[in-house]
Amino acid sequence: MNKQLMLIAAGLTTLSMFSHSTSANDSFVDYARVTQVTPIYQVVERNVPQESCWVERVQEDTPRRQYNSKTGTIVGAVIGGAIGHRVGHGHDNKKLGTVVGSILGASIGRDISHRNATQYNHGDYQETTYRNVERCETTYTSHREREVVAYDVTYRYGGRSYTTEMDHDPGKKMKVSVQVAPLQF
Repeated sequence: MNKQLMLIAAGLTTLSMFSHSTSANDSFVDYARVTQVTPIYQVVERNVPQESCWVERVQEDTPRRQYNSKTGTIVGAVIGGAIGHRVGHGHDNKKLGTVVGSILGASIGRDISHRNATQYNHGDYQETTYRNVERCETTYTSHREREVVAYDVTYRYGGRSYTTEMDHDPGKKMKVSVQVAPLQF
C-alpha cells in the first residue's frame, strides 16, 4: 500500500510538472511553406500638382515731382524790365518803369510757368514704366490608381492550410509561432 501511494504521488507530481510547463506559454518558432499570395487592392485618388508660369507685362506708376524752375520768373522779370525801361524812356521815371516792368514781368512769367506745371498735377506727375514679371500658378490634376494595401497569404504547416492577411509579401516561406498545450477533457 505504501508502494501504491508512492506511485500515485509520483504520477501526480509528474502530471503537475507537465501541466505547469505547458501552461507557461510553451511555444516555438518554425517555418511554414507559402502556397499563395494575393495582393489586395484599393482605388485611391491622387492630386498631382502642376505649376505653369508665364511672363506678364506690368505697368508701374512712380510718383515724380516736377522740377520747380524759377526760369519763368527770371525771364519774365528781364522782359518786363526791358519793356518798362523802354516805356519809361524819355521820362524822368525811367528807373521806376524798369522796376515796375520787372515786377510785373516776373509775376506774369511765374503765372505762365505755374500754369504749365498744373498740367502735371501742380508740379507732381506719375512716371509710367513697364517691366516683365514672371507669374506662376499651381493647379492640381486628380487621377485614380490602384494601390496594394495588403496581401492575402495562404501557407501550409503540419499538413494543414491556413490563410492570413499581411502588410507585405512574405516570399516562399514565413515564420509561424507554434503553441503546444494539453487538451482538457
